[in-house]
Amino acid sequence: QDYTYQYGADGHLSITGYIGLEEEIIIPSMIEGKSVTSIANEAFKNNGRMVRVVIPEGVNHIGKSAFQSAYNLVDIQLPQSLRFIEESAFNSCFKLKAIILPQGITTVSSLSFLRCMDLKTVYLPDSLRSIEDYAFAITGLESIDFPEGIETIGKHAFYGNSNLKEITFPNSVKRIEDYAFFVCESLTQIVLPTSLQAMASGVFDKCPQLEKIAIPKAVTNIRDDSLFSGVIKPLKLKILGVPNSEAERFAIRTGLPFEALALSNHVDMKINGEEVTNKLYAIDLSSGITTLNLQASSQPESLWTGVLWSSSLPAVATVNSDGQVNVLKKGEVTISATAADGGGAQANINLSIASLAKKITISGNSFLFSKSKQTFKATILPATADNKNIEWTVSDSSIITVNNNGVVTASEVSQKRSAKVLASAKDGSGVSHSFEITVYPLVKEVGLLHNNLIVKPKETLTIDLASNTNTLQLMVRNYPVDALQQMFWKSSSAKIATVSEDGLVTGLRSGNARISATTSDGTKKTITFTVKVAELIKEISISGSVMIAAEQKQNLQADILPESASNRKLEWTSSDDSIVRVNKNNGQITARKTDSIKQVTISAKALDGSDISSDFVLSIHPLATNVIISQDGFILEKKAKLN
Repeated sequence: QDYTYQYGADGHLSITGYIGLEEEIIIPSMIEGKSVTSIANEAFKNNGRMVRVVIPEGVNHIGKSAFQSAYNLVDIQLPQSLRFIEESAFNSCFKLKAIILPQGITTVSSLSFLRCMDLKTVYLPDSLRSIEDYAFAITGLESIDFPEGIETIGKHAFYGNSNLKEITFPNSVKRIEDYAFFVCESLTQIVLPTSLQAMASGVFDKCPQLEKIAIPKAVTNIRDDSLFSGVIKPLKLKILGVPNSEAERFAIRTGLPFEALALSNHVDMKINGEEVTNKLYAIDLSSGITTLNLQASSQPESLWTGVLWSSSLPAVATVNSDGQVNVLKKGEVTISATAADGGGAQANINLSIASLAKKITISGNSFLFSKSKQTFKATILPATADNKNIEWTVSDSSIITVNNNGVVTASEVSQKRSAKVLASAKDGSGVSHSFEITVYPLVKEVGLLHNNLIVKPKETLTIDLASNTNTLQLMVRNYPVDALQQMFWKSSSAKIATVSEDGLVTGLRSGNARISATTSDGTKKTITFTVKVAELIKEISISGSVMIAAEQKQNLQADILPESASNRKLEWTSSDDSIVRVNKNNGQITARKTDSIKQVTISAKALDGSDISSDFVLSIHPLATNVIISQDGFILEKKAKLN
């Protein structure tokens, strides 16, 4: 074996040294069946042969000065299991070019990478909370990307990094210790974080190229020697900050130019690209969802970008620095995103964490009349939903309005108009249901038609029981035309005639019934007419002598079919009363005097409403005074008397 090792108290192995001659070393994860879990103090110290080292998974600890002065080491691969790196672990690894610290590392210990002069790239994990004294002093770093979450930067932590040009701190850094960036000769621009609570002496001392230091509004106490000690100041240095802030006062005290900065004036908050600022958003506990990812940005952007997240009730839901909400229990909570620049701009989202509504149903009539009201009922399903409160709205308030109790009031309209009433769950679920309502103008005039003819009030209509149909259909034609045409129908005698809800009158037996139609819109306008139900006359035949002498009488006979006709009364008329007069009730005719042969038509018309009639043509002869018999026949002359 090329490795020396020792057993720990837990039975695991710790590598204590290497006696091999290889330039590329892959440290074994197991030796003699035991797991290797640590690299002991000074295990590879002063090894000038190593160029590349791979530390296996399972190793969680690298001891003090473990690789110190491995001056030819260029590359080292650290395992994801690593949690602790002791001080000076890689001190004076002059040729080390890059280092990737795994997640789980919380501290870069003192002197860890001191004098790693070729070190240009460092990856710092999100788990990192502190960088201790001289940790990256005198390296070749050109930039450094501090993770969100780091809180402390120790004394001389980046001392002597002459290639470092710009530094931006995340809004988690609370302390920067003495001379943390001492003699960073290429450093030109610094943006201090809004989270900064304390800054020791000479943090940026001996940084001659510094041109700008941006100091946030949140920093309220800066000692005159905080940025640099003594009276030597960078020649081009300018202090950037908010007017009337400690930054401006510091600039005045130290005689440095001051440049005023604008801060963000609002924050936008989104979920999957959808704007949710100051809105209610629901998380359904019954769905099993326990996380929510929020995005937020401050506008316009300032030097201090990003937002700070907070929860009004961490016992209900927490939020991390990335805007991820973790739901803990049922309740109402406000998540806030505050602009990190300290200007006070903020966006909120109100979270309702509960068993949510899945469906809403609305019950009520689909129509209203001008200036009428109706209460609609909304039901939230399932019944186990925690919040059953409803918000009522309408699509067009010029047609209908609605109050908080679901009472819908129709406006006065002159023609039929429609609008929707919307019931929305107030639990933030986004569940809603709309219901269309048609508003009808009130009836001003009632109108009925039968066979396309207007039915007049008190008019009589007839139903013939002897016909193929014993019904008549009435059509509603109310004015205005958009008014509701539905009527309430009623018969005074359902034994004689009935009427359906759509105006179909059915005759049942002979007699008269009054039919009334009343508007259904509340105006109570009514029209009444009579329906006469009977077995009507179908045929009339008149019999009698077709010739009659002047001044003579005759009783004409009328045969009526069917014999069962309800009303057999007839009205008799003469086409010329000056020639023949007829008794209108019984058909008896009386011929008047005439000096020539005349013809008249006698008519008999049924009085049962059937409009059936029959005509009888009658010849009237004058009285004769002389008789001349010729070969052609009789010729009657005046004053001749026929015996």
